Amino acid sequence: MNQAEAGVTAWARRFTADRPDAEKAAGAKFWPRATMLDLSPRSALMLSPILTAFALVLLIACANLANMMLARAMSRQREIGIRLALGAARGRLVQQLLTESILLALPAAAVGVLVSQATIGLGVRVMFATLPSELAQGVRVVPMPPDVRVFGFMVAAAVTSALLFGLAPAIQATRNNVMQAARGDFTSEFRPARLRNSLVVGQIAVCVLLLITPGILLRGASRIQTLDIGLRTRDVVEIEIREQARTQVLDRLSSDPTIGILAAAEKVPLNGGFPGW
Repeated sequence: MNQAEAGVTAWARRFTADRPDAEKAAGAKFWPRATMLDLSPRSALMLSPILTAFALVLLIACANLANMMLARAMSRQREIGIRLALGAARGRLVQQLLTESILLALPAAAVGVLVSQATIGLGVRVMFATLPSELAQGVRVVPMPPDVRVFGFMVAAAVTSALLFGLAPAIQATRNNVMQAARGDFTSEFRPARLRNSLVVGQIAVCVLLLITPGILLRGASRIQTLDIGLRTRDVVEIEIREQARTQVLDRLSSDPTIGILAAAEKVPLNGGFPGW
């Protein structure tokens, strides 16, 4: 970054060398930012659907894993019962089961990061392959490789998920009667059927919600395309012109017989961009 700042500073000074002292460039300063959007309540509200979908998908995966851990805990009841009968503390067994959950969550999170990076790369290649050649030449994708913040979030999310969704199976596995657990004799009251059923119902409800919401969004988008906005958008071309060349461009366009109307605007309505701050 220091080299980039030095290079831009030298270029800016050469570019403004013939200007008055008040307009000469003094230097250049770069601030690294992961996004062009400011971190504000408005931007957070705008990105809330994506964050909500991410949280729901994470909940589905965690609930599925918790259900599998409950089933696995049932198969280890005899082992846990023997440990409890030999004097093992219940808290130590809970810690062991939570540690196993974390050891399962961390490699899964690492694989998730690798899959996400591969998916992003594939999506970018597909996007450029489907764009028209003249449009693809002007499209630039800002590279955002994973850094310490991404890996920190990955570790924090994995550990938090493992603790939250591994605690219930750990407590469930260590609460049964010691003698019955040691003999492998379980009645219906010892089986965590209610908790497992609740997890399955929650998974189904969230999946249905995630399937219905995109359908509603796609239906709304199709209706917006046919909505009469009160503006004629057919045979309309938008051109961004620099201040120095505005007069020449307008004179050239006004002399073209194929152009019917010329209009200038500070901001184009309904341009599809993010609102300004």
